[in-house]
Amino acid sequence: MIRVVIVDDHSAYREALAFMLDREDDITVTRQAGSLEAAQECLADVDVAIIDLDLAGESGMPLIRELRDTSPVASALI
Repeated sequence: MIRVVIVDDHSAYREALAFMLDREDDITVTRQAGSLEAAQECLADVDVAIIDLDLAGESGMPLIRELRDTSPVASALI
């Protein structure tokens, strides 16, 4: 099972993407976050993080570094 976290400040996009991914047999969306602060708590135990780089005026780049520190084998999709 591929565990995915979605980080995007647009809830309509985030929820629609989560819905589509959850329909796949081998993918599960474990968490969603709409801000940089909320996303920092979601990075443990994931295989893929889908990260918006423009989070309501904040950069999503620090999340990629944190993802590497927290889950070194995880991938970031920007």
